[in-house]
Amino acid sequence: MLIFLKIYIPLFGLLALMAVFILPVWRIYRQTGKNPVIFNRQDNAHNFVSRTLFFLVLATGLILTLFSFSYKHYLYLAPIGYLQTKPVFITGFILAHISLILTMVAQYQMKSSWRVGIDHTTHTDLITHGLFRFSRNPIYTSMLFAILGFFMMMPNALSLLILGVGIVVINIQIRLEEEFLEKLHGSSYKSYKSSVSRFVGLPVSKN
Repeated sequence: MLIFLKIYIPLFGLLALMAVFILPVWRIYRQTGKNPVIFNRQDNAHNFVSRTLFFLVLATGLILTLFSFSYKHYLYLAPIGYLQTKPVFITGFILAHISLILTMVAQYQMKSSWRVGIDHTTHTDLITHGLFRFSRNPIYTSMLFAILGFFMMMPNALSLLILGVGIVVINIQIRLEEEFLEKLHGSSYKSYKSSVSRFVGLPVSKN
């Protein structure tokens, strides 16, 4: 079982990176001619969050690499023994896979409006159908599920840090984007915001 996990989990990580980042970036660039990754060297909150998320991805890669190719060094990450149980692992495994599927669906529903970060140069459409009927931020919600699932699969000091920092910076990024969308779409976004949960919930009827 351990040998299977050492092979499958890194492959799943690479698949997830390809499916939710590399391929969508290529798709949007092909459709619009614009790079959907909005990142520069300005010293502001948006770029601080972007850099932090980048380092969290690198830290996740480090954990996967050590787990698969140097397990004795993985033990230096201080695994949390009482969480290393089959039920916890299976729950995390399921969460990680569900989050990947939901992210891919939400990206497809966003079509050419999908961005990594805040794009001040393009007037993108306000997406309110599909998963966006139940969450204003289905991709970020899925990311939270993903880092929780990853922690449950590999509970250690570093993955716990990734979980904690990830929750904070994702919540900051959500609020930055909501402020931007309110300025961009005005009353349309305010109406949408009042009827759909930030994370997940049933649409609120206005009748």
